[in-house]
Amino acid sequence: MGLIETRDDLCTRCYACVRACPVDAMYAADGAVRADSAMCIGCGSCVQECAHGAVAFADHTQLALDLLAQGDTVAVIAPGFPGAFPDNDPLQVIGAIRALGFSAVWEAAAGAEMLASSYRAALAAPFGQTVMTSTCPAAVRLIEVHRPDLVKNLAPIVSPETAVSRAARASGHSQVVCIAPCAALRLECGAGGRGQATPAVRGVEGGPDAVLTLSELRELFDASGLRIDQCPPSVPDVTAEGPGRMLPLPAGLLHSLAASDGAF
Repeated sequence: MGLIETRDDLCTRCYACVRACPVDAMYAADGAVRADSAMCIGCGSCVQECAHGAVAFADHTQLALDLLAQGDTVAVIAPGFPGAFPDNDPLQVIGAIRALGFSAVWEAAAGAEMLASSYRAALAAPFGQTVMTSTCPAAVRLIEVHRPDLVKNLAPIVSPETAVSRAARASGHSQVVCIAPCAALRLECGAGGRGQATPAVRGVEGGPDAVLTLSELRELFDASGLRIDQCPPSVPDVTAEGPGRMLPLPAGLLHSLAASDGAF
């Protein structure tokens, strides 16, 4: 499954997506447009620019449903999810996620706290060079593919989502679906061809099996006939202590380190 899908029947050949792509991954072919998966970084500029719906992120809804049908599937939910459901109690949103069939709900923010000691070590090491965080799969992909001279500056640390996915499997769960605002996290999907692995990601074990965007989650609620306001409130099975929830904010990782340890 590729990260970007194109629909020839909706394409008007305006090539706005080609012009919008910052890494020249979109190109004209066969009278329409195509995405070069070897070049794509998953930033979504092409999707945002297309006014006709001809360019879109590949949908993981059916993949998530197939995993749920197999049972024992954990939902790893991004800390910013309440912003996608402003009219609902966040705890009822978690209740609705359980009602879909997820066996457990873990906070992705817990992953940031799991990785805090690794980042402190990376920042404290006398490398004599700039250290860039590796929390964003799109940024990691950009560097790996288009600026390989900067790979040495990337912190050799997995993303919070992968950290939590590993922890969930280590605790005995079989499958993991990440629920997040950014489809670029699909670059970190585990083995089985579900994601577009970069060289570094291919060396990372235990990424999520699928990634649902928050808009796909809402559509899944609607298709399942679930009303969030009628679901019982529920708390995550694994929660962040607090600092990890700063991750979505600008410089959120550094803020979370500062909140938990005044050294940074």
